[in-house]
Amino acid sequence: MNWFKFRNVVLVLVVMSLVALFSCSKDSTSSEPDLNEQYVQEAAAAAEYSVVYMETATSTASAATMAANTGGSFAKALGIGDTTLYDGCPAIIWNMLQKQLTIDYGEGCTGPAGINHSGSIVMNGSLNNQTLQFAVTFNNFTTVNCTVGGSMTYVMTMQYAEVAITNGTITCGDSTVTVNANLKITVDMNGTPGDPTDDSYTVTGQGTVVTPDGSKYSFQITDPLLFYAGCQYPVRGVIEIAGTDYTAKVDFYPENGDCDDIAEISVGPLKKKVHLSTIF
Repeated sequence: MNWFKFRNVVLVLVVMSLVALFSCSKDSTSSEPDLNEQYVQEAAAAAEYSVVYMETATSTASAATMAANTGGSFAKALGIGDTTLYDGCPAIIWNMLQKQLTIDYGEGCTGPAGINHSGSIVMNGSLNNQTLQFAVTFNNFTTVNCTVGGSMTYVMTMQYAEVAITNGTITCGDSTVTVNANLKITVDMNGTPGDPTDDSYTVTGQGTVVTPDGSKYSFQITDPLLFYAGCQYPVRGVIEIAGTDYTAKVDFYPENGDCDDIAEISVGPLKKKVHLSTIF
């Protein structure tokens, strides 16, 4: 091969290499936003499922705290049997003989923030002035049209509750999600221990969510979540969701702390506000 032919072959190879390199770079750049958008939707779903279970755990902690503050004295004054600690939505009933606390929504009632629940949550265990230890049973309990099941246990003091969620389930239609978590919940009764409607809750902890397609996500509360009574979603706080190939940050304070379903999700350079209630 003479020099001119060799030079032409080299030039052709260089041009082909540059075209291939440019094409790969272009495809990679154009596909990244789509991939991040997919990750945002996955993180939003994992956050929504975990928050549904957290809202159940916070309202249950509120009822147990109320029982700790008022249940013992009422039960002793009225004798053995059911003592209604609160007759609103839900009704909260303490049975001293059975050491059983029931949070009863009946066939369905709507709380102060417009969330409808039905069924009941039953807590069995010990109640004294120092520590509460309860195991939770769900009886056809539904929230946001989904049925909640699985196992929750509480170890409580007057300051906070440590909650273990084991194989917790959220069933919406034909789809079931599994949640496992260890949470610490602090209840602020705002000076009215007999009225759970003005309580607020601070939640920390971590766990995992397995979505209906079998995908597993871990979550960590990196900035404590603040819930208000009757509000399904935190009004502030941050959860980090870790998927197989990415980590997303879910910020519940993009709308100045309103009780809404809006969260800002960040994946890499992409930040997007989403309505969590539209996820399922």
